[in-house]
Amino acid sequence: MQLEHIQHSLQGLAIAVRVPQAQKPRHLADMNSLGITDYKIKPEGERAQYAPIVLIEPFADSNVKALGFDLLSNPGLQGALERARDTGEMALTGRIKLVQDDTDALPAVVMYVPIYAQGRPIDTQEERREALAGWVSGPFRMADLMAGLKQQLPDDIGFDIYVGETALPAARLVSWKTAFGAPDSVPALNTTRTLDMGGKRWTLVFRTLPTFENAFNTTHKHWLIALMGITLSFLLGWLSWLLLTGRERAVALANKMTQELRLAQADLEATLDAMPDVLFEVDLAGRYHAFRTSRLNLLAVPPEVFLGKLLSEVLPAPASSISLAALQEANLKGFSMGQQIEIPIGGELRWFELSIARKNDIGAGEPRFIVISRDITERKKNEAQLQLGAQMFTSSRDGIVITDAQTRILSVNPAFTTITGYSEAETLGRTPGFLSSGRHDTAFYAAMWQEIQTDGYWQGELWNKRKNGVIYPEWLSVSAVKDASGATTKYIGILSDLTDRKADQERIAYLDHYDKLTQLPNSDLLFDRTTLALTTAKRTSGRVAMLFLDIDRFQYINDSLGRSVGDQVLRTIATRLVNNLQADDTVCRHSADEFILLLPNTNAHGAAHAASRMLALIKEPVVLDSGQELRLTASVGAAIYPDNGTDIEKLTQCAGAALKQAKLNGRDNFKFFTEQMHGQVNELLLMENQLRQALSKGELLLYYQPQVDALTCRIIGAEALIRWQHPEWGLVSPSRFIPIAENSGQILEIGDWVLRSAVQQVASWQREGLGVVPVAVNLSALQFHQSTLCETVAAALQNSQLSPALLELELTERIAMEDSSLAVDQISKLHAMGVTLSIDDFGTGYSSLSYLKLYQIDKLKIDQSFVRELGRDDNDGAIVRAIISMSHGLGFRTIAEGVETQFQLDYLRAQGCDEIQGYLFGHPLPAEEFARLLRQGGPLVSVEPGVLPPMPT
Repeated sequence: MQLEHIQHSLQGLAIAVRVPQAQKPRHLADMNSLGITDYKIKPEGERAQYAPIVLIEPFADSNVKALGFDLLSNPGLQGALERARDTGEMALTGRIKLVQDDTDALPAVVMYVPIYAQGRPIDTQEERREALAGWVSGPFRMADLMAGLKQQLPDDIGFDIYVGETALPAARLVSWKTAFGAPDSVPALNTTRTLDMGGKRWTLVFRTLPTFENAFNTTHKHWLIALMGITLSFLLGWLSWLLLTGRERAVALANKMTQELRLAQADLEATLDAMPDVLFEVDLAGRYHAFRTSRLNLLAVPPEVFLGKLLSEVLPAPASSISLAALQEANLKGFSMGQQIEIPIGGELRWFELSIARKNDIGAGEPRFIVISRDITERKKNEAQLQLGAQMFTSSRDGIVITDAQTRILSVNPAFTTITGYSEAETLGRTPGFLSSGRHDTAFYAAMWQEIQTDGYWQGELWNKRKNGVIYPEWLSVSAVKDASGATTKYIGILSDLTDRKADQERIAYLDHYDKLTQLPNSDLLFDRTTLALTTAKRTSGRVAMLFLDIDRFQYINDSLGRSVGDQVLRTIATRLVNNLQADDTVCRHSADEFILLLPNTNAHGAAHAASRMLALIKEPVVLDSGQELRLTASVGAAIYPDNGTDIEKLTQCAGAALKQAKLNGRDNFKFFTEQMHGQVNELLLMENQLRQALSKGELLLYYQPQVDALTCRIIGAEALIRWQHPEWGLVSPSRFIPIAENSGQILEIGDWVLRSAVQQVASWQREGLGVVPVAVNLSALQFHQSTLCETVAAALQNSQLSPALLELELTERIAMEDSSLAVDQISKLHAMGVTLSIDDFGTGYSSLSYLKLYQIDKLKIDQSFVRELGRDDNDGAIVRAIISMSHGLGFRTIAEGVETQFQLDYLRAQGCDEIQGYLFGHPLPAEEFARLLRQGGPLVSVEPGVLPPMPT
């Protein structure tokens, strides 16, 4: 018999590995990474352990079907697998059908030899189970294995081989009929033997045909029996030898295949590990099947996360879209190269370049692709730096010129052309000397180049000439570029056009010294000029006058007409002042509506003349853009060098003090500084500071003076009058602190407090059930011109739940006439609220009767200066009669203040005056005492008319 029968019957050699369920994904990935892209464990399904075939030789024909077959999935194989595992010896299966055979294939057995992990102990069964790595599998078709006997036995001798102890058809592996084509006749002799091998018992049945038996005559029967025994023993030995020989060959082939596989795999793995790139295997849909890399830090996510998933599930949308497009290109062309993607890895964005090739698979499944992903992050950074440098060169607003070591121009950027007017073609090969303006001598350039040669750098300002001949300032920086040996190879010049910057500097310098609105010198420039004027005056024993000019009540213009109108007024006044000064005089805008005039070589007489002229200029009407005319006044304070001070600080203090005095004296005048003013100014400042704290300390009080009906002398109203109870100064007269409050702006806060307190007091009396009367509250000019006045009044009434009819607001005649259009609008709004309105001190101002008839007021209040002289001055009597008559004619009521005598009362009654207020009926009283008057009721004095004395003639 020949060994080729063994090889022919041995279907192949295979290696199966043990794979726990938890390691299944990793196992599949490893197999895919080896290039077996169609590999999968068969049959599918979840099991605790797998034993898939991972290697089979020869890998061709029907053996391919066995790749990936899970041996443990077949219950008929498990016994042999476990025996091989536990004993460390060969184990044989029973009769089986090979997975690679067709349905009509002959029965076969499989031989298993265990493989244990290297270095692990395998002395005990438990140790062998722990160390098991897999099995070597050798499948045999028994019919092919026993075919060699045909040449050694006569045609009329046959045999059957069964698995097990019984000769049942279901256990038969080889039949003498089917194996040798024996004739279909009944055998003459049967002999049976058993054989234990590979953990299985085998039964052999020897058969002879009658033709074989007839060859022996009856006298030689014992030879026949002996021959049959010998033949059967030979068959058993043959079968044992075949199986043992198959085992040895299987082990030898397995060792050889394993060694070759290990060498090939080691070489492949060494090659793959040496590559700096990441290799992936994906399908056309973008699903990851395998990967290979020694640089796990280049993976966006761990392998267990991305294997089996789609690109779109792992990569950012832009990277996924680019990768899928590259796969489509590779599917059409066979490859795709150069596509770049950006992926966040380890907290930073990294760039990768893709090279993709379609893989030619052994199977006929879907196409697979090998993707080489190369990290090009550093290259991208370098490219970005180069691109940035190119963009900076091209886009820089500074001119850039590059020369060789001999200063011949190699390149210029567009900004250089914009600045100089020379195109790049006009400059190449020339030295920069053609730009010279001629303003710098050779020594300048020699020093510049000496510094460049010594330090490798120079920067500074110089003047060059444009192509059109215009000389311009530029800031130039020159740097020497050196090679590794330290030799200069190039020069780089960066130049900035300073033309606009110079203009800006001049503009900034102008703004630093001039007022933006009026274009007048500001305080800084005034300081410089005053210093120069005082120095000159000291040297020449001259005089210098300093005038502070302030526009009276300018704030009303901003509040009532808007800031834009106020700005127009200031510009107009500034122009008038400048146009009426001497050449060496200076006028500056010191603050919002305050100007300072510096008059060198001017004594007190000249200063007085200048002040009078300025006041006259201010009084000239200011015509607004709308056509409306404004009439203004101003106050002026003057100080003289060296009489009032020898330095700037002293002069400004004195001029400011004089200005305050001018304002306190009624405005629209000028005052020279006197030493007496020091004390007055200090007193005013002290009082102003104390007044700022008076309200919070509760030092301000309200007193109420009764207003009575002229005929019945019963109380019909009250005027709320403010008092200041200072802890040291006692009761301070309103005539002292009200002007200070108005000038400092505190009158707004104080006026609001008076309004709220008076309204709350009347509401309190009303809640007590007293016969309440309206309360009159004086409005300051600042209050009246506030755009929020109506809201303030409404809030006070709302908070106290007081009817508007119980509130009377008094405004002076001057306030009403300062801006008639504003007064008409403001009065109309207050009247619509139901508040009573009256004009205080009527007759002392310059009322326009045409405007007066437009006012929706209720009362005119006759000033006490006219009442005081009744009976002694016919003019005052005539004025009182005229006011009363005019008021009644216009539908206004009249009230006279300052009534102190019976005569004055009788006279006013006789003229038809409606209401009376004065000491005759009571001084201003605290709220508690005034409440007692309300409780008493009745007339405050006798209602009997007295005898009127004859009016003096």
